[in-house]
Amino acid sequence: MKIGHLPLPHFALPWPNTETHPALCADGFTRPSSARALLDERRAVREMAALMRDPVFRGTGAPAGDGRPVMLIPGFGTGDISMTLLSRWLARNGWATVPSRVHLNIGCARQTMDHLVRRAELVALSHGAPVTLIGHSLGGVFAKAVAVRRPEVVSAVVTLGSPLLAPTAAHRILLADVAMLTALSRFGVGRLGARRIGTGRPGSNSLMASDCVRGECAHAAWQELHAPFPARVAFTSVYSRSDGLIDWHACLDPAAEAVEVESSHCGMAVNAAVYRALAVRLGAAA
Repeated sequence: MKIGHLPLPHFALPWPNTETHPALCADGFTRPSSARALLDERRAVREMAALMRDPVFRGTGAPAGDGRPVMLIPGFGTGDISMTLLSRWLARNGWATVPSRVHLNIGCARQTMDHLVRRAELVALSHGAPVTLIGHSLGGVFAKAVAVRRPEVVSAVVTLGSPLLAPTAAHRILLADVAMLTALSRFGVGRLGARRIGTGRPGSNSLMASDCVRGECAHAAWQELHAPFPARVAFTSVYSRSDGLIDWHACLDPAAEAVEVESSHCGMAVNAAVYRALAVRLGAAA
């Protein structure tokens, strides 16, 4: 047997326990911790290559936007650039795509939420129509919260691999990243990269702090996520059982229409199956 064909060992990595607000990962949800799960996320490269060859990327079956606004919200640790392919696909099909202006999604959750609400309000006002929100991972969690807070400016929410029911039901390597950010925040490091993290707004650029994961900020986030979702806003949660970074069960929000695809977590924004799911849901919302 060739060494390259040997199965990968399935073992747990010894990540340190990261304390978070209990409500952000309630009983019944798990936090992935295996090395195999991380290695499987390499599929995202193949998924993007397959998307470029797929007819859906060339417009087959794509929904006509007719100039309606859609705002794309990136996941944890990434920025608007991670949503570039999806943005271009939507724009080619007539959607007025607008960036969230979240340059690097590692900022204070409360400040990021306030920014996104203002952004959605401005986009809806400038286009004279409510905006569709598409969020990847943590971006989807924010998208849902924006719709709960300001349903009159949101027409639909589509989340991609977003742990809506338990935001910290994530791989322990991500929680270790969060622990590092909160430690850096205590030393004021967030102010050094004022135009590089969060929303890039002066005075609103602090790193994610301990309050965001186990304090008042975390509790406020939990309350918004568990508030009744507005009936007037269409809500779809796209998830994958083979997601290597979050517990996919946390995507099954009872308020949303759950759509299963085969995708890695990192590849959700570049996966042909996800684009086909978007084509159906955005077409239905037209």
